[in-house]
Amino acid sequence: MLNLNHLRYFYVTAQMKSVTRAAEILSISQPSLSQQLNAFEESVGFPLYFRNGRGLDLTPKGKMLYEKAASVFINVEDINNFILKKQSTSQDLYSVAVCDEIERPFVSEIIGKLVHAKFAEALKFEVISKPQFDIVAEYTSLKHDLLITNRPLKKSTPEKIFSFPVNIVTSQQIDVTHKLKENNAKAVISGLGEKLVLPSEGLSLREELDKYLYDFDLDFKVAFESNTLACITRAVSQKVGCSFLPVPYVYDDLKHKKVSVIGPKKGFWQHKIYLYSQKPVDDDQVCQKIISNIQSYLNFE
Repeated sequence: MLNLNHLRYFYVTAQMKSVTRAAEILSISQPSLSQQLNAFEESVGFPLYFRNGRGLDLTPKGKMLYEKAASVFINVEDINNFILKKQSTSQDLYSVAVCDEIERPFVSEIIGKLVHAKFAEALKFEVISKPQFDIVAEYTSLKHDLLITNRPLKKSTPEKIFSFPVNIVTSQQIDVTHKLKENNAKAVISGLGEKLVLPSEGLSLREELDKYLYDFDLDFKVAFESNTLACITRAVSQKVGCSFLPVPYVYDDLKHKKVSVIGPKKGFWQHKIYLYSQKPVDDDQVCQKIISNIQSYLNFE
C-alpha cells in the first residue's frame, strides 16, 4: 500500500532538489529524511533520483511520479485554501502566482507598490512562488488570479509580454559611452578580467545563455552557479564576478551605481516575461497596475 507520508517526502525533496532544504521544510532531520526516501524508492521498485553536483535530479520515472504526486498535493492545497478563504471575511484575497525562476526582489518591488493604490485597500494580497510545473497547475485550476512566468503556457494567450534586455552586468564602474557601444561579449568579459556567475542548468535564463554562447562559439571561466537569481545579482554586486542578466533585475543597483551594464541597449538577447490573468486586463485594476509597474523598469536610461 502506498505510504502518503513517503510520497510527500518525495514530492518536497523533488521540488527543492536537495535533501537538506527539504528536511528543513518538512521539520525532520536530514538522516531521517534520507532513510524515508530510500525506503520509498525500494517500495516503488525503481530509482527516483540521481546526483547532479550537490543537488538531486529526477530520473525519467521519477519525473512521471512527481507529476502525479503534484496533482495530489495541489488538490490538497486547494482544499486547504478554500477552507481558509471561507474563514476570512475581512478582505477579498487576490492571489499572484510567480514562477520561481523570476528574481524575487524584482517581484517584491512590483507587487509591493500595490499597497499604495487606493483600490487595493480592500484587498489582501498573497504572492506564491513555485517551480513552473506546480505554479501553472495551480493557476489553471483557478487557484490564483494572476500568473507571472518566463515560460509561455501552451493553451493560453498572455495578457502581456515583456521583453527584458539581457546584458553583461559587473560591479566595475564602466564609462557610459563605452558600455553602450560595446557589442562584443567575449572582448568585454576578457577586458573585465572576471569569471562568469551563471544560473543553474534547467533554468530558462541558462537555456538562453547556453544558446547564445553556442551560437557565437564563446567559452568563459565560471565562478559558480545558482538556481536562485537573487543570489546571482548579489554575487555580481559584491564583486564575485560578472553575469548575463535581464537589466530590470539589477535596476536598483544600477540606479545607485553599484553595478554597470555593458552591451547593446536592446541587449545581447531578449528575455521574455509573460503575464496571465483570469479575467481581461480592463476588468482587473491589480493586473493593470502590475503591468504599469513592470513597464516602469523598462523605461530606464
